[in-house]
Amino acid sequence: MFVKYEIFGLSIWFWIFIILLNGIIFGSFCSNLADKKGYSSGTWFAGGFFFGIIALIAIAGLPVKWEEFNNLKECPDCREMINIYANVCKYCGYRFTKEEQQEALQKVLSIFLCKFILLLSPSSFYRKVDFFALSLLD
Repeated sequence: MFVKYEIFGLSIWFWIFIILLNGIIFGSFCSNLADKKGYSSGTWFAGGFFFGIIALIAIAGLPVKWEEFNNLKECPDCREMINIYANVCKYCGYRFTKEEQQEALQKVLSIFLCKFILLLSPSSFYRKVDFFALSLLD
C-alpha cells in the first residue's frame, strides 16, 4: 500500500530538505545584500527563496539607493551611520558640535542641488556624471 518514492536512489524527503535548505540559504544572502543596498529585505528573501541564484544575481546588479544614505552621517567616535539631524549619537553618546551639524546639513543641500542640476541634463549625461559628482561631495 505504501509507495516509496526515490530520486537517484535517495528518499524524496531528503530532496525536499535540500530544496528548502537551498531556498533558506539563497533567501538569507539576498535579504542581507538587499538590506545593505537599501531595498526591502523581506521581499528579496522571498525572491531568493523561490528563485535562488537568479535573485542573488539580480540584487547584486542593482544599484545602491542613494536616497537612503543621503540622510545619514557618520559618527566620528564609533563610525556608525546615524540620522543627519541627530545631535547625539544613539550608539556611543557622542555630541556633535554646531559646526559639525552645519557641515552635515550643507552636504545634504549640496547633494540635493547636484541631483537637481543633473536631473535637468540629458539622461545619458546624468548616468555618466552622477557617481562622479557624488564622489566630489565626500
